Amino acid sequence: MGSVPKADANIEFLLRDLPDQHGATSFIERLAKEQPRAHQTLLKQPALLADVLALAAWSPLLATTLEQNPEYFPWLSRERTDPRVRTRDELKEALARFALTNSSLNPQVVLARFRRRELLRTYLHDIRRSQTLVETMEELSNLADAILDYALSLARQDLDNRYGLPRRADDRGRSATAEFCVIALGKLGSMELNYASDIDLVFLYSDDGTTAGTGERGEVSNREYFVKLSETIARIVGQSGGEGAAYRVDLRLRPHGRDGSLACSLQEAVRYYMNTAQDWERQTLIRSRAAVGSAELFSRFKAAVTPAVFRPEVSVSGALASVRLAKQKIDRQVEKKSGYNVKLGRGGIREIEFIAQALQLAHGGKDDWLRVSHTLVSLGRLADRDFIEQAERSELSDAYRFLRCLEHRLQMEHGLQTHTVPEAGEAQALLARRMGSASADQFLAVLKTHTTNVRNTYERLFSEVEETSQTKHETPPVAIDKDAALANAAARILAVHRPERGSAGSTALAHHLISLARQSLNPHRAVLQLSRITASVEKLDHHLVSDLFLIHALRGGALAEGQWQAAGPGAAAGGRVRALARRFRAFWRATARAKTLPAACRRESGPDAVSNSGSAAVAGQHESHRRQLRWLGQSRGHRDLRERRAREDRDITGFAGFAARQSRYGWTLGDESVQRAHRRPPHL
Repeated sequence: MGSVPKADANIEFLLRDLPDQHGATSFIERLAKEQPRAHQTLLKQPALLADVLALAAWSPLLATTLEQNPEYFPWLSRERTDPRVRTRDELKEALARFALTNSSLNPQVVLARFRRRELLRTYLHDIRRSQTLVETMEELSNLADAILDYALSLARQDLDNRYGLPRRADDRGRSATAEFCVIALGKLGSMELNYASDIDLVFLYSDDGTTAGTGERGEVSNREYFVKLSETIARIVGQSGGEGAAYRVDLRLRPHGRDGSLACSLQEAVRYYMNTAQDWERQTLIRSRAAVGSAELFSRFKAAVTPAVFRPEVSVSGALASVRLAKQKIDRQVEKKSGYNVKLGRGGIREIEFIAQALQLAHGGKDDWLRVSHTLVSLGRLADRDFIEQAERSELSDAYRFLRCLEHRLQMEHGLQTHTVPEAGEAQALLARRMGSASADQFLAVLKTHTTNVRNTYERLFSEVEETSQTKHETPPVAIDKDAALANAAARILAVHRPERGSAGSTALAHHLISLARQSLNPHRAVLQLSRITASVEKLDHHLVSDLFLIHALRGGALAEGQWQAAGPGAAAGGRVRALARRFRAFWRATARAKTLPAACRRESGPDAVSNSGSAAVAGQHESHRRQLRWLGQSRGHRDLRERRAREDRDITGFAGFAARQSRYGWTLGDESVQRAHRRPPHL
């Protein structure tokens, strides 16, 4: 019987304790066939060979990366022996060298390749347990910061060459450069990023104004400059250049959501979070920080909005009820799939985070020490203040570490953003081995223990709120449907902008708006137009919502005109009712309807009366339009009226194009499928 070659014996010895021996064996065989020189070099370094085989056994994704890039082996040989956390500055320097070496590639490819290379070192230290979970998440967050900083420098250099530096006036009236900051929310905001997480960003600039105009294309507004800057950053970081994107960039958490400008000024952002943001939007600011850009600008923002996040007057039951409502909205979005969802399932990661955040909201208004973003740190401080028991703190912390580790193993198998434990026998057994369990049954038992502990604490905190939440409504809630959600969003905005209309709750106002809309020819279109217009007017620094907008919206007016008004609210603020009446007279004539306006819009007194100086002129136009409509219906018949409405709907494209051209000034076009009223806490 022949002797076994020494190299093969070494490989068999190294494979013996790996969770996926077949995957590691296939990797080394492919490497010998496709990269023979790298294979021979690897065999001469047993320690490096052991680490490479471990990476292949824990992550087929990284095995493919090594196969395609054998030049990474010398780099990994140097990095594998140093388990310390790489700082953001170190990673920025490494990225600069990497980009210089790969200068022929476009930025998206450079960033995707650099991130993939860095994951080799981070995941190796992770599976070798030479770094703790906290250290792993910190290094992943530093890596994202370094990539964002590189994208910001590229984008800013290009825009400065085009338009010059954005300018502002300082406290002494001197010209200075406007500041810009990329705010990180979610896991990146709390330095708890995982391997395949998207990054939640908000773009903030200090002041409105204009650029210096020294570039190739002259002067533009600061808003246009910073919107373009934000678009470029999101494209460089989040757009695939052929080898996948560096990160998935999520901008839905910005002020006004998808309807909002990509970049907003400090004043606009503060006004939004202080006045009209929903509770779950303020909750997201618990985990916020300046990823790149001006830290001083973020400090000013944080100081201004903190009173709206941590409120001394909020009751414990009120804070718990707010967080519970956000959790219920997330639960309704979770698609029913087979397998346990580590992030969103019962007793999962999200429940641990919400336990900590609910208690922070309840007590952070009176105790600054509780205002921390990191989940594990917040759990420790809550236990020190006796808001949770020490046993609960230990159970929640252990469960958090286990579930986050499990999340990492799931995601690093193929680099996908997955959170579902497989139910198939072989896949589950492989996952159990990667988690250090002897069998799938042992792994499932440990998983059940942790999730049960989390669920018990969650139910203890929220059980009282669940029992009493149904008895605290002053008025019957609006039915949960699309029009009701739109009316609720509009009512919240109107309550802020029109305080003279009384102190009735927004729910009662939403009921009233729906009842008015039902008197129009197209109730859904009426509510839709109202939500678009009010969402746009909310972005302006004005305390008056034009009655002309409301009258037009509630009469079920033309969709094209409503799009125009929602896209350009600045015109309403500048011209008042009479100027708008002149500007839109052609639209009003084309969009006259067979029914008269709602009675509430024709009253001359009372809370719904038109209070502008142009109310008489507007009322006169209503009567004129009704006379025109009667003549139109008698002389041309209903067919001609239908043709007019069809032509009106075909005009939408033209107005949408016009509004898109005006987006450089921060105007945004409403989208029926993504209205602010339907905003829910993103759960991915």
